[in-house]
Amino acid sequence: MVNLGVAGKPNDDCGDHEWYNSDNVVEHCYHCAAGQRPYDAAHFHDPATG
Repeated sequence: MVNLGVAGKPNDDCGDHEWYNSDNVVEHCYHCAAGQRPYDAAHFHDPATG
């Protein structure tokens, strides 16, 4: 819904970021538009590799 423009994330910093890999360049917060950081694979645990 957010990507379709129907719903939007608040621009204010949520203060409780939970990250997702947006495009292998930037990580975004699920909760707010202010939360962005450079992508780092080490931030994500892959259960398949232990």
